[in-house]
Amino acid sequence: MSELLFYQKLVPLNKEQHRHHFFKKFDSLNFAMSAQSVLLTGSEYAEASKEYPIVFVKAPDNSIMSVALLGFRQGENLYIDASGKWDALYIPAYVRRYPFIFSEVNAEQLVVCVDEDCAELNTAGEGQPLFDDQGAASPFVNNMVQFMQDYQADFKRTHAFVENLQQLDLLKETNAKITLNTGEEFLINGIWVVDEIKLAALDDDKLLHLARSGELGRIYAHLISLSNLNHFSSLEAKKLP
Repeated sequence: MSELLFYQKLVPLNKEQHRHHFFKKFDSLNFAMSAQSVLLTGSEYAEASKEYPIVFVKAPDNSIMSVALLGFRQGENLYIDASGKWDALYIPAYVRRYPFIFSEVNAEQLVVCVDEDCAELNTAGEGQPLFDDQGAASPFVNNMVQFMQDYQADFKRTHAFVENLQQLDLLKETNAKITLNTGEEFLINGIWVVDEIKLAALDDDKLLHLARSGELGRIYAHLISLSNLNHFSSLEAKKLP
């Protein structure tokens, strides 16, 4: 999956270029309607595991990423209803940060960017201003930057967590079968999950390290979340006329 899902026209946020821009709260999240999955960070596992299957997938560079699975068909998000509302209590942070994102200039420098194709970005005075009259970032932008900084730090911790799973040889590739209420069956291929047999066979010291680091809790949240695959058939049924 692309790490730039949703984003069409990314430009650096600039006090000159965007001095008179506002951001209106989304009435619809249809921008995410074609997302079969979104990146998920470790701190989200507890809440996300109540509603989404949390799985691991390979990125184009062959690294493995943690995602919330949102559907069984490519290009379809079952959690977006007909009115564009998100049909779940918890919305992943990846979705909530849109249309803003960090772009890496180098390993030490990040630049705040915005998707200029986002319809809610406007110069009509609707919503929150991006800058004040003196050209300083507004409280809304400052809050979003803090949110993204927290997200970025958590993303790096999650990357280290997934690398540790790989080093311990705990991930296995598998597929998931979805049976709809109509009896039609679908296979979701190319997903990775924690191998419970290998997890149980770990040395005590490795298990203790996983427990003390908090990673064992995330592993179990992931495993428990897989039962949410059973909800896909009911979510699909809601979309039928």
